[in-house]
Amino acid sequence: MTKKMKVSVIIPTYNRSNKLINLLNALEKQTFKDFETVIVDDDSTDSTQYVLKSSQFSLASLKTIHQQNKGHAVARNRGTEEASGDLLIFLDSDVRPFPDCVERHVYHHTTKRGSMLAGRAVMDNTLFQDSDICQYRYYLERKIWSFPSQNGLATVTPDNYFFSTQNLSLSNQLFNDLGKFDETLKDSVDFDLCVRAMIENIRIYYDHRAAVWHDDQGNLNSYVKRQIQYRNAREHLLLKKPHYKDVIPEQFSYGKSGWIRIILRRLFIFNQIWEKILNHRWYTKIIPRWLRFKFYGYLIHCSSIPNLKI
Repeated sequence: MTKKMKVSVIIPTYNRSNKLINLLNALEKQTFKDFETVIVDDDSTDSTQYVLKSSQFSLASLKTIHQQNKGHAVARNRGTEEASGDLLIFLDSDVRPFPDCVERHVYHHTTKRGSMLAGRAVMDNTLFQDSDICQYRYYLERKIWSFPSQNGLATVTPDNYFFSTQNLSLSNQLFNDLGKFDETLKDSVDFDLCVRAMIENIRIYYDHRAAVWHDDQGNLNSYVKRQIQYRNAREHLLLKKPHYKDVIPEQFSYGKSGWIRIILRRLFIFNQIWEKILNHRWYTKIIPRWLRFKFYGYLIHCSSIPNLKI
């Protein structure tokens, strides 16, 4: 990447028309403005196409592509094929980048060429103050995603894994050299790309200052289901590429076993009983916040462990 760097922001989307508008509005307010935006609609059934055709955005360049539903890996790859940028910045369609997010990605690649940069994604707790689970997720994401680089950049390693296509950048050349996203995977495509980069000794960085708000509100039931999907995707990936366990073993570990741990895990599997308890009107009034958050953590972790779901 010599001379002036061309920048492309790649956004796959599926049935997120309202959130997509918020993302595009946030992109309009970026401090760095010389970039193209490529949106790939993966055959949405909501008002996404209407929004894209009827709305006016003051972005320097906006490309929209509509394709048959083939999954987000295919959508992201299609976006890169339509992009003209030397630098690719991937954003999910349910995020809102901080005003200097694109600028930080661009600056990183002017100083650390040939590397990858993952940025922070955290919920905006001001939007969901009436949702206890959303407040928990804000607390959790802020704690986790701020830890590795409070003073700036951190190196992503097998022991310090922070990587997501919610907020990711790398050169177009490197992306193609790595073989793009694996289109045979329905999930964990970001994890797969990261492992392949580690195997190739590509430098990977994480910077919590290159941040986005993650607008993914929901209840505990939907969040548990999503964590189960993540775990299942890891198991599927391990069957296809068993050597990944040697690269990042911690990502395939579910903690120590033993009868006491198994009993506790079964006790804290999310079910209708727990749902009634947590939705009771007195729950948040009687149980202190720190203990409620402990319960959420146990329920989410135990419910997503393979072979223990009931």
